Amino acid sequence: MSTRPRDTSADAERVQRALRERGSLAPLVARLVPALEAAELTYMIVGSVAAGIHGAPRDAPDLDLVIDGDRFEHRAFVSGLSDATYYVDRDRALEAWRARGWFNLVDIETGYRVDLRVRRIHPFSREELARRRTCPIEGVEAFVATAEDTILGMLEWGHVRESAAIVVTQRDALDRAYIDRWARELGVESEWMRVARGLRDADGEPR
Repeated sequence: MSTRPRDTSADAERVQRALRERGSLAPLVARLVPALEAAELTYMIVGSVAAGIHGAPRDAPDLDLVIDGDRFEHRAFVSGLSDATYYVDRDRALEAWRARGWFNLVDIETGYRVDLRVRRIHPFSREELARRRTCPIEGVEAFVATAEDTILGMLEWGHVRESAAIVVTQRDALDRAYIDRWARELGVESEWMRVARGLRDADGEPR
């Protein structure tokens, strides 16, 4: 369990730095979040942007989100995307809800791609979405995956180095028991143990 409260001011500083490094991604977030909320979709930012917020900046040319809602909310979001603002295959986007899969859109102004994943039917997917928290992004309060869930997501995708960077940044603020539990459930326990062991070695702690 966490032994000290999260420093939300430090989180805000990291997110602003991450977005400055990405240049024109911030206005995209500012446009997209209101569209998601207008359709009453539950969402959170994951992937490289979340990793940057929690202490592991990654140079990835896209924005990743998990979204959740019923088919009417999903359809309202897809239908509300302006052709003047985004390129999106609407049929594929609607099929993604039925298949619990992925779809993407491209922001025409910036050229950035947004990958949207419909929430998986898995206990972890429900829990990570329930644990999301807000972080200010260019004046917009956006929901972002927690540090623990970002670590687990990175490990699922094989990004051990980025997971380790988040652990080094967050350290005692992390709920290690939560990560231990879900690393076992998700089949990434060995990768997580490598990350945790590396931190203990760096701190000079006995194994």
